[in-house]
Amino acid sequence: MIRRILTVVAVAGVLLGLLAAGGWFILQPPPIAVPRQERLVFADVTVVNPGLDRRAGQTLTVQDGRIASIAADAPAGRESEATTLFAGAHALPGLIDMHVHNVAGEWELFGLLFLLHGVTAVRDTGRFDTTPVAQRQKVLDGVYPGPRFFACGPILDGDPPFLPLHWPVGSPAAARKAVDEVAAAGVDCVKVYWSLSPPVLTAIRHAAQRHDLPVAGHIPFAVPFETAGLDDVQHLTGVPLHEDDPDASAAARLGAWAASWRDLDTTRIDFIVQTSVEQKLVHTPTLVVWAQAARSLDYARLLDDPVAQLLPRWYRAVFWRPLDAFLPAYASLGEALPQMKETVRRLHEAGVRIHAGSDTPLSFVVPGASLHEELRLLVEAGLTPEEAWLAATRWAGEFLGVPKLGTLQAGAPADFLLFREDPTQDLAALSTLEAVVAQGRLYPKSALDEAFARHRAHFSGWLYDRLTMAMAAVLAWMGSPHSDAQNRALSGTAEP
Repeated sequence: MIRRILTVVAVAGVLLGLLAAGGWFILQPPPIAVPRQERLVFADVTVVNPGLDRRAGQTLTVQDGRIASIAADAPAGRESEATTLFAGAHALPGLIDMHVHNVAGEWELFGLLFLLHGVTAVRDTGRFDTTPVAQRQKVLDGVYPGPRFFACGPILDGDPPFLPLHWPVGSPAAARKAVDEVAAAGVDCVKVYWSLSPPVLTAIRHAAQRHDLPVAGHIPFAVPFETAGLDDVQHLTGVPLHEDDPDASAAARLGAWAASWRDLDTTRIDFIVQTSVEQKLVHTPTLVVWAQAARSLDYARLLDDPVAQLLPRWYRAVFWRPLDAFLPAYASLGEALPQMKETVRRLHEAGVRIHAGSDTPLSFVVPGASLHEELRLLVEAGLTPEEAWLAATRWAGEFLGVPKLGTLQAGAPADFLLFREDPTQDLAALSTLEAVVAQGRLYPKSALDEAFARHRAHFSGWLYDRLTMAMAAVLAWMGSPHSDAQNRALSGTAEP
């Protein structure tokens, strides 16, 4: 009897293992060819360095992943086929998204979408572990197509943290240990969050300075704007004054902060601008994430948005479905958006550097496409198209510390875009993208479109769709309470 039971258990284990392996295989995306790094020559292009110069009739040469030369006359020797293919195009530095996350680990799909929209570098501003650090080298090695990758590692938060899975840091000693640990993993920055106390934030900053790592993130609720000392302030946090209740839910605390924008006056904006100038602070406002959160109030309408459908169905059906508790906060964010734009305008006019970031893949914020929307919102806030492009290229590159990143000059990383029309004159020209060069690898737009079509057919397939919907529903069910309508959707009894 015992032998029979053991045999049944063993067989069941093998079957479960095979099922898991089969499920894993089904969920794998189709392989995408990565071009080799090779000599590339682009003749008769207009080289545009936003905020610096614009040179027509140039020949741009790429060698070993870097820009070898930019000259008015064609180089001697055999030229690549790309020379005539993109003649007459405008060459611009690739876009840099300074605030992304990859909560689902869909590296290949996200990487493809970034390139498809001309994003050649991203900064992951916090996960729950150091996984993104490993992805950085995979992209550079050409394991799969994607943008140049920078990572902050785990999100350091108070104890208890604002959100589950953030790393709780409750004392200065714990702060030093946490920073030492993430630094040892090879991160490029340290990410901080809303629930940190003043002494713990100070300890994080000092520890990060020892490792020569910038500190980016939310100005904690308990820390005054002028004493936070962050190198890069995310989401315009710390701008309005408000009373925080640390015992309240995350939804209530976000709602209180969003509602506080209603009382923001010019005196407070003056103070924020003056402090930012004096401390040489950088802001990544991510206007798009607040705009999309507000649009989520019309959830049913967004389900048909073609941009939202660039990601698998489980994003819009489960992950982006707004919880009832957050709806008041989303409404307040919509009301706050004009004040946020005004703050960005004032910061920019005072000479404070702005970075372009999207906070993808939060509510209906799609990789790549969302950065285009952020550029448009920055223009609405008062930047010119060229200034918005500067925020998303050279300024970001200088902050990230890679020499010449975000520019087109000899010795710069070969991360640039070729457009038929110039988007620094009109952002509508973003739609005229013809090719992307990332880490010295040429991706014609047609090749990226074809690769994404295969990827989309994969994640739209019946089996992949049902498996991921079921998995997402289970995770959502375990992670948070839902309304009856949401529960029906999560259980598969209601179609979005």
